[in-house]
Amino acid sequence: MVFFCFNIFPRVFRGVYRQRYDVKVRPVAGLAAVAAKPGFWLAVGSCPRFALEIPSGSWPFGWVLFNTRLVRHTTDYSARLYFDMGHGFSDEFAVDISVTLKGTIHELVFFPHGLIGVQWAPMHASGSLEQSPIQVTGVGTLEGIYRMARRIIPVLWSQPQEKLIYLGLSLARMFFDLKGAYSAAGKLRTYAAAPTYAEWIEHADTLSERDRLLIRRHIERFAVTPKFVLVIAVQTCDVNLISRSLDSVGRQLYQNAEVVLLDVAGYATKRLQKIAQNFSACGIDVRCIGREDIATYLTGFNETVVGDVSAVYISALQAGDVLSEHALYWMVSMIIASPDVRMIYSDEDSLNAEGERCEPKFKPNWCPELLRSTNYIGQMVAIREDELLRAGGLSLRDCFGDNHDLLLRVCDGLAEEKIAHVSAILIHRGGAAETQGGRAAVQAHLSRMGIDATVSDTLPGSYRLRYGLPPVLPMISILIPTRDAFHLLSRCIESVVQKSTYPNYEIIVIDNQSADADALEYLAEITSGQRIRVLRYDRPFNYSAINNFAAQQVRGEVLCLLNNDTEVISPDWIEEMLGHLVQDSVGVVGAKLLYPDGRVQHAGDAVGVGGVANHLHSFIGRDSTGYCKRAVLAQDLSAVTGACLMTWRKLYMKMGGLDEEHLKVAFNDVDYCLRVREADYRVVWTPYAELYHHESVSRGKDDTFEKKARAKKEAAYMRSRWKQAMRQDPFYNLNLSYERADFSLSHAPMVKRPWREHR
Repeated sequence: MVFFCFNIFPRVFRGVYRQRYDVKVRPVAGLAAVAAKPGFWLAVGSCPRFALEIPSGSWPFGWVLFNTRLVRHTTDYSARLYFDMGHGFSDEFAVDISVTLKGTIHELVFFPHGLIGVQWAPMHASGSLEQSPIQVTGVGTLEGIYRMARRIIPVLWSQPQEKLIYLGLSLARMFFDLKGAYSAAGKLRTYAAAPTYAEWIEHADTLSERDRLLIRRHIERFAVTPKFVLVIAVQTCDVNLISRSLDSVGRQLYQNAEVVLLDVAGYATKRLQKIAQNFSACGIDVRCIGREDIATYLTGFNETVVGDVSAVYISALQAGDVLSEHALYWMVSMIIASPDVRMIYSDEDSLNAEGERCEPKFKPNWCPELLRSTNYIGQMVAIREDELLRAGGLSLRDCFGDNHDLLLRVCDGLAEEKIAHVSAILIHRGGAAETQGGRAAVQAHLSRMGIDATVSDTLPGSYRLRYGLPPVLPMISILIPTRDAFHLLSRCIESVVQKSTYPNYEIIVIDNQSADADALEYLAEITSGQRIRVLRYDRPFNYSAINNFAAQQVRGEVLCLLNNDTEVISPDWIEEMLGHLVQDSVGVVGAKLLYPDGRVQHAGDAVGVGGVANHLHSFIGRDSTGYCKRAVLAQDLSAVTGACLMTWRKLYMKMGGLDEEHLKVAFNDVDYCLRVREADYRVVWTPYAELYHHESVSRGKDDTFEKKARAKKEAAYMRSRWKQAMRQDPFYNLNLSYERADFSLSHAPMVKRPWREHR
């Protein structure tokens, strides 16, 4: 019955007279038309806008359908209508517009009475866009109710309950706030405006009295109650900073903690002692160590085991750092859930001069290559005492905010399952700026681990590692599937041959039924050399089968899958990727791919974000650092694209190659990476191997019925096969949008709150 109503209603409404307006767009800010492509625009500046005009010159009021199609290549996907009510355009009279994955806009918008002008901001960043014609259609009350319900009800059925709670979306809300429920449902569309950090804090990171009650009840049921020793380095006699940190300890919902103040400055010991006495009187166990006693204290601390070491965790903070009131509670919850955990770290943000929270850093789970590249773990980390002693103990430098060396020492021999990450903001950094100097720490770590590599500075606090290669260089077999596309293939091969500095490689071109005369002539020409071979694959296109067919006939120990629409930029791209591949437990290495205009096309893949998998940092500038500098740092990831993927041939054959049965065209690279990770190998992406990529130029788009059906089937297989992996990508963050892979904040983060899990 419901299905019948949802399908018959549109036909009823089409039979009702509705005023429809064809809207003319006129650029008014930051937009330039592309002469050769009608409807294509280049956007510059932070807020490009069109003025919208209708033939009558008088805008309707009430509910209208805003219809168009908008495809954007940008780093910001928010779109907004601005209304002029006689006092100019402002955010006060503006409506966010959500867009589907394919760019469709079919949005109900309420046009207020007295409207004299409308502007359309298709995005809030530079880039390019394709803007289809816009239509505005008047909608009656009944149709408006129907259309809003048609969006809301499927969301109520398909989305997890926790996500609906975050959005405040329920069946009951439809009856008393249909407009608000419609707006909330629109936030789950692929391209909906992301919340500001202040909005995110209000909806996703503010404890209610109910939350506090549940936390206290959970604490009462704790089987173990580990103690936290919070070592706070005081580099200034600013009482406000010190008190702010101590106040946050006093507000902890979990209270088993001791604070140790280290008077690094050396001129405020008496003052600190007085502060310590005051807070001790309030129930906070505070000790003050004068400058002359710090070395003795740390030596004794590092040589003494205090009771049961499994029940003591150490954290080094700075004066001015503020702990979230549930910080220690959340860490204890992680310890209880995983008794073998030795080190716990969390997400963090900063406090500005006005004490407002800003600059959030939502971090990945354990990511060894990223920790070598930069101290992504940061300051909010608790280390179990026995593990700290094994790593050489706590030094004064570790307490200065430069704990990179400490983290590397602790992690030297620590298994992944013993490192836990809390996907929540547990600390607000308000202390002194962190000192830099981790390059020596990274080099020392490499020496301890027996890894042949050199370290060089890149950005402040960030490093590039150049790994040494084996004395006998392995042969690299570069597999390039192709069909016709002479100009693409020739440019690809010439760039490999002319620019690559690695000496020991072969190129295997797999021809899949080329018929173009120029392509056939070129294939015959290149076979005359010793380094290039052409294999014939005379069957229907199956990317997985083509590569598997070639992998059985190569001479190399290492395979490099390479698309024919790529072009080498970095001469040492093979050395860079191979250097990572020869490291312990690395099974796959991916490269940084750029569009021909220099913007980033691929900087690794996030799994389960925006569908099955999506590229990270798409459309940012080549030298842009990206989110938390991750666009320019080597790191572990869940997957990388097969457009340029390096792996061991032995591993490839062991894993059965690419899945040629279920994934003939799409997602076979992601599936392979996930299977490699499932077998306890690592997938690493490096920004220092760069290539241009003319994405899908040779194969074309999935625009026919058969191609769309195949793509849908392959996506369904991936969701079924990797259901668990797609719920949480360990190298993304659950507080970030899972509607699109752009590191924007989520309207409904799917982080499991332990107090809600243990009610």
